[in-house]
Amino acid sequence: SNVATPITSTAVTFDNTAPTISEVTPVTTPTNDNTPNYTFTTNEAGTISYGGDCSSVTTSASSGSNTITFSTLADGAHSNCTVTVTDTAGNASNSLSVTSFTVDTTAPSAPGTPDMTAGTDTGSSSTDNVTSNTTPDFTMSCESGATVSLKESSTVLGTGTCSGSTVTITSSALSQGSHTIKALQTDPAGNISADSSTLSVTIATSPTITTQAVSAITVTTATGNGNITATGGSNATVRGFVYGSTISYGATTTESGSFSTGAFTGSITSLTCNTPYHASAYATNPIGTSYGSDVTFTTSPCIPTVTTSSASGVTDTVATLNGSIDTLGGENATARGFEWGHTIVYDATTTESGSHSTGSFTASLSSLTCATEYHFRG
Repeated sequence: SNVATPITSTAVTFDNTAPTISEVTPVTTPTNDNTPNYTFTTNEAGTISYGGDCSSVTTSASSGSNTITFSTLADGAHSNCTVTVTDTAGNASNSLSVTSFTVDTTAPSAPGTPDMTAGTDTGSSSTDNVTSNTTPDFTMSCESGATVSLKESSTVLGTGTCSGSTVTITSSALSQGSHTIKALQTDPAGNISADSSTLSVTIATSPTITTQAVSAITVTTATGNGNITATGGSNATVRGFVYGSTISYGATTTESGSFSTGAFTGSITSLTCNTPYHASAYATNPIGTSYGSDVTFTTSPCIPTVTTSSASGVTDTVATLNGSIDTLGGENATARGFEWGHTIVYDATTTESGSHSTGSFTASLSSLTCATEYHFRG
């Protein structure tokens, strides 16, 4: 009839269900991060173990989403990495295969030097890198798959994807003047190359030029006056004047060199006396030729034509010299007379000032020496 003391039992939990894990965010591939992050989820907390190429200092997983950082990995493909979670009861999850990825920490070489395409190089040749196109195209060699950036200094002018080891990129608008163009490329893993060699290009238009009044006008010559007021972004290589008796001109003066803004002159020659002419200044740079306004001028009157006739009324000490103005050359003569002397060098003159049209005229000589030969001309 003795009764034992009751025994208090301890609750025991039996767990033979393994955790379930799955991938959430794979490693970006390719990647230039050799310690990349990886995210998975588990329905139970537990201890993490790793397999294959991958490992991590993180060994505990909480229930839900977990992001781990793999320890340093070598460059190359990694396709054998696994993750396993073991719960506190010792049940191991499925071995989660990490999606294959590639680590690439090697920067690509610099792309080739940009080259302006012939189709957008509108200068004096298709290879002079002078153009009036403000958004020219540039071609360069590159690493296939890389993103190539066209640059001026630190400013990105455009980008393109390299295909077949080459890429053509259209630049954003460039201002008038000189520019230094280069490129770099970023491979699919995000590694950035050094800059390429540079290319100097010029964005230009034809010059701006004005024509001033012609000066220093003579019977057969004159001086043209012009002014390059803007180079258009590239110095003129030729400047001068076109001129002629009509607006079609026909004759040209040419001066070659490298000409910035400023005034210039040119000798206009082989003109006809007492004739109206047209003239215009011009300047040429690699983009084209520009002309100033048309100006007109008239050459000086022609020299009158004169006939000398025999002397008359000749005595031992006096004589009358005879001549005639045959043509005026456009305006009345302002002086007429004779040169005379013992030789054809002459050493004396007679002069009659006034306004003289065509016709005969005379001059009387006195105090001559008898029996002496004299020369004269009108």
